[in-house]
Amino acid sequence: MRAVIQAVSSASVRVNGGEPRAIGPGLMILLGVKDGDDPAIIPKLAAKCAGLRIFADDEGKLNRSAVELGYSVLVVSNFTLYGDTSRGKRPSFIHAAKGVKSKQLKAVGKASIVPVAFAVNEPLLFGAPMILNPYMLIPFVAAGCVNVSVAKFFIDNVGMNGFSFVVPWATPAPIGIFITTNFQLIALVFVAIVILLDAIIYLPFLKAYDKLLCDQEAERAAELGLESDGAASVAANASTPAVEQATASVETTVAAADSKPVADQPKPAADASAKKDVDGLKVLVLCAGAGTSAMLANAIKEGAAQTGENIASSAGAYGQHTAIMDQYDVIVLAPQVRSYYNDMKADTDRLGIKLLAPRGKEYIDLTRDPAGAIKWLRENLD
Repeated sequence: MRAVIQAVSSASVRVNGGEPRAIGPGLMILLGVKDGDDPAIIPKLAAKCAGLRIFADDEGKLNRSAVELGYSVLVVSNFTLYGDTSRGKRPSFIHAAKGVKSKQLKAVGKASIVPVAFAVNEPLLFGAPMILNPYMLIPFVAAGCVNVSVAKFFIDNVGMNGFSFVVPWATPAPIGIFITTNFQLIALVFVAIVILLDAIIYLPFLKAYDKLLCDQEAERAAELGLESDGAASVAANASTPAVEQATASVETTVAAADSKPVADQPKPAADASAKKDVDGLKVLVLCAGAGTSAMLANAIKEGAAQTGENIASSAGAYGQHTAIMDQYDVIVLAPQVRSYYNDMKADTDRLGIKLLAPRGKEYIDLTRDPAGAIKWLRENLD
């Protein structure tokens, strides 16, 4: 990571044209992240930045820190800090962190990459989602039409064999195409072209959808008083004469740019496990495609009806939870997405949500025993 740290009398940030977020006296940090950066160093860097003695004391010496003075910190994502100008006049950002920015699409990507490779598309179709998503309607239809047209061109004009064999449905598509064309090398060229064309078709729509999700996540973060990962534009007032006269801390102080930047981390909310009464709980069950999760969610509803307790339960696909998780008291991960427990734990702890992840047989038993599902919830909240 790379940071520019500046002492300011005030600073504000507007996230993707949304409502501005502002601080008074404190630190404004421009933060650049590159591929391969380790998030584990963030707590140490937070303490480092907060403890920097770059504010003036009563004698005018730079001897006070933001922590000592009770000041705030504003962190702004800035990938241009990794611009490489060593060659030519056009900066290269090849080292800056790439990919989607929204938490939802990152979560969907992690949950989908392996299943989709073996033709299990539900995590992507319902997690992104691709189905009934106006942003994805055009590329979803266009990519299929383009793929068929390219295949016909290769068969009619390039000499590629038609698809004459049937392979198991879970065979990865590139391998399946190579086999069904009787192992023609030209089929591999066809696969490469189709993948490239599909990426070109989807990319602009994916970026637009990712921006929408970033805006929504930033708005929710602002409502909850949490940090946002969205892109931002900054208006810092440290350079205006009025500010310079107001306080000595306005004088620009730039600290090292190659350290690993951080702002104050939000403190975890009270552990939701302290809530021992299941009455009135809202439970969200997540799985890869919202099918398996619906089984447990329905069992919880039925069990609540049997026991007379006021419990609301819903089912969802992993990835979509980022938009709604703050509305629930308990989140249950189905066995298919249990491996993402640690990824979710930081968010659920911060929001005061209890996170549960039953194993395979236990999960199946709960779906078949509504009263047992309520009992299981009560036991795990104790």
